[in-house]
Amino acid sequence: MMQAAHPRDPGSEDEARKVIEAFLPLFSRLDVRGLLSVVNFPHIRVTGSRTVIIPSANEWTGDPTPLEDDWHHTALDSLTFVQSSPDKVHALVVFSRYQANGQRYVSHRTLWIVTKIDGHWGIQVRSRSRRRSDRGSRVRGPSVLDM
Repeated sequence: MMQAAHPRDPGSEDEARKVIEAFLPLFSRLDVRGLLSVVNFPHIRVTGSRTVIIPSANEWTGDPTPLEDDWHHTALDSLTFVQSSPDKVHALVVFSRYQANGQRYVSHRTLWIVTKIDGHWGIQVRSRSRRRSDRGSRVRGPSVLDM
């Protein structure tokens, strides 16, 4: 059986790439205000069976990602668009976390959904499977939501 091709919108993918590539440096700087410029609400983070929903910018207190004690920064490894339309893009995002000495200690394959709401492109959903590397992590910096 032949599978139907997923729809693609190159212009939307360009906008999604800009937002995703801007997100990780802001995240690494723990820039709460800057992150607001590249997310849409409600903002949803799914990790394994746990889901955090941040209804609006008023409830945004920082990214809800738990970070390990030795985390220094996060960097994008690869970005692959799965499907796209004029107002939504699904992307496979692979990123790695690094220690201050530049040593990579974990990589994650994730699915992100970038949406266009009222003319604003932003990351609305980030989802990944929970892995053993997540155990024992804690929230750092301006992130105050416990996963």
